[in-house]
Amino acid sequence: MSLHINVELHTHSTASDGQYSPGELYSKCKALDIKVWSLTDHDTMRGCQDVLSLPRENSGMTFIPGVEISARDKVSVHVLGYGLDPEDQALQELFEGRRQKRLERMMGMVEKARIMGFELTLEALHAEAPDGNFARPHLAKVLLKRGYVKSMQHAFDKYLGDGKPLYIKSPYMSVEDAIALIRANRGVAVIAHPGTSRRDECIPQWVDSGLDGLECKHPAHSAELAAHYQGLARRHGLLHTASSDFHGPDVAPERMLGHATLPQDALEQVLAKIKQRGGIVVDSL
Repeated sequence: MSLHINVELHTHSTASDGQYSPGELYSKCKALDIKVWSLTDHDTMRGCQDVLSLPRENSGMTFIPGVEISARDKVSVHVLGYGLDPEDQALQELFEGRRQKRLERMMGMVEKARIMGFELTLEALHAEAPDGNFARPHLAKVLLKRGYVKSMQHAFDKYLGDGKPLYIKSPYMSVEDAIALIRANRGVAVIAHPGTSRRDECIPQWVDSGLDGLECKHPAHSAELAAHYQGLARRHGLLHTASSDFHGPDVAPERMLGHATLPQDALEQVLAKIKQRGGIVVDSL
């Protein structure tokens, strides 16, 4: 049986909708003896820039610059990109455009809330998202702090989920375009938590478009669902990954850092694929 390695291949910082700064998250991963860490903020790599600017401590922890791209195929499908260069100018401009669209979306959601009688301003959201990369959890946190909802989940169930009163569709790209973007930038493309979108019938066409892997182990997946996606990954010759999808205890307390493991051979395949493609892997951060 292959040795299982502690990994965190899907985490979020304050650069998107996480609770901790990139530096704080690095320290937490190091303290938990995480062997391989990837920061995968939503539609931005600013956090990865911050991580790569940290003083090198030669901690022995491998770092993979990553991103989680919001895509859509009838439902929301998130695509993880591993090994991309956060300093690439074209990528920076693309993600800056998506940040602007997120701002426009949030302005619309705040206006909807005000029409419904909520006392909200965009300035209040900036306290939760100082980088301006707005996402629904930021609005959920403000609603919770002001007593309009009982929990983050309540905010989504009542106001922010698909089709709910404050919901505005995000300006998604197609899954195929997200995969193409990652591959064009020497990255490795993995479908995040496929059990939440359940577009299994699309996997063959995504493979034809260059998909590299599936995130099989995830807090939203039961053991049976994880085994199901591991089977699909084997059937299609795909990589399989694992994560906690950590955001922080104030955002998603059920997603605990340091609880994801991956068999050593599966991890080596992921790292080898990134390096083979010419992507970035920092072997000792």
